Amino acid sequence: LIITTPLLWWFTHTIVKPITNLQKAANSVALGNFKVDNELANHGPEELREVGQSFNKMSIAIDNLISNQHNLLSSISHELKTPVTALNAILENIILGVGKYKDRDTYLVQCKEITTQLSSMIKEVLDASKIDFVMEQQNAEPFDLSEELPAFCEPYCLIAKAKQIEFLLNTEGSCPVLLPKKGLEKILSNLLSNAVSYTPSGHGIQVTLQSDKLIIENECKPIPPDKLPRLFEPFYRPDFARDRKDGGNGLGLYIVDTLSKALHLHYTFIPMTSPDGMQFILYF
Repeated sequence: LIITTPLLWWFTHTIVKPITNLQKAANSVALGNFKVDNELANHGPEELREVGQSFNKMSIAIDNLISNQHNLLSSISHELKTPVTALNAILENIILGVGKYKDRDTYLVQCKEITTQLSSMIKEVLDASKIDFVMEQQNAEPFDLSEELPAFCEPYCLIAKAKQIEFLLNTEGSCPVLLPKKGLEKILSNLLSNAVSYTPSGHGIQVTLQSDKLIIENECKPIPPDKLPRLFEPFYRPDFARDRKDGGNGLGLYIVDTLSKALHLHYTFIPMTSPDGMQFILYF
């Protein structure tokens, strides 16, 4: 008894209790509660602690994914509501022949424009929702971004020129990276598209590539600091860019944020004062 009692106590607290806690956590997750006990990773033999750590990471990842998808779905519902409601109202008035809607040809063209807008929005939503899956299917590859960047910037240089915007590209030596090329291109595409869209004619954009970061600066009205965090929410457009024609689809920076996290890249997005504008820095 003197020998076995301490052994039983040790076995219960070192082996049985961690396994019981892990079982409870698994049952909790099975019921849809992903907020598991962090103590799973702190008790028991090394093998059990490793299992607990893996379980914690899994539950956190699932919880974040569900939270992000919920936010995206809520935003999708809100964003689609307006054009769908407008389309329904126009079609109902056309069918009833109310007032100006007797001119069916004119308003059927407007309905076609709304459906085209909806189709574009749905494609954007599908592209955004499958980002994580696409990233899982892509393999990182080594390449020098300084060799790829000029060709990639060329279309945006042409768009900037057409808008009478000065576009400068500076590469300060090589920038070797190990990343999925398509994922990085998607990030840069959204950043450069935003820069061109929000830079007024007669102003400039400067892209600077250094050995460990890419800096994109565009001259524009600086965004107030209190609005900056919301820019990375799906479909959010600030007050000065509410129109989709002027303010884009509201998914660009959401995609940038999602892809950056998937690729473990850090970034900063801050206002500039000399000259006035915005500066985005992507760190490699």
